[in-house]
Amino acid sequence: MGYYLANRLLEIKQHLGPVLKELKLATRACCPPDSIRIEFVSPRARAHFSPVMISFEDKKKSGLAEASWQKASVQVAGWECRQLRDSDWVSWKWGEISSHEIKGEGEQMFSGCGLSSTITVSCRT
Repeated sequence: MGYYLANRLLEIKQHLGPVLKELKLATRACCPPDSIRIEFVSPRARAHFSPVMISFEDKKKSGLAEASWQKASVQVAGWECRQLRDSDWVSWKWGEISSHEIKGEGEQMFSGCGLSSTITVSCRT
């Protein structure tokens, strides 16, 4: 996974670094079946995280030497707030994950309504 994802991780850190720093998030790669996912999590255990992830096809499926933005998507996990019986307590439940095409290329992809705003809005709402 190292080299396959290295350039994409570098681009994410270059372009989203200030947003991630402000939100106190770091990148973490994980490998669900048939993909490689970059998650945005707190460097401290059991702290906050982003419901936004970037998913790339894995090397075997893509047939490429390195991960490609053209074969990537932004995934956003929905959360549902539930009232716990007749108390003032609430519980948050992980809901559906929606997948969105990444639009634009290069700088364009990270600006405007691209990845940066998606992560910021999702973490602050």
